[in-house]
Amino acid sequence: MMSVELGMATEYIRQLSTNTARGLRQKARQGDFPGKAPFGYINNPAIKKITVHQKNAKLVKKILEIYYQPQIIKI
Repeated sequence: MMSVELGMATEYIRQLSTNTARGLRQKARQGDFPGKAPFGYINNPAIKKITVHQKNAKLVKKILEIYYQPQIIKI
């Protein structure tokens, strides 16, 4: 009896994992970000999408510009 319950629980977990992955893939196809918005963006509850956070976006842009500057190596 316990092995039947264990099998049912295992199958439930397997289906839950499959459904969760399917939902995340669907959000990605629609261009949505699943979860909290990354730094430089903000969750907009009015339209249920992420939008650019004006203050932080400028900082992120500056950080990336500094990071991607070509490095001059003197030998």
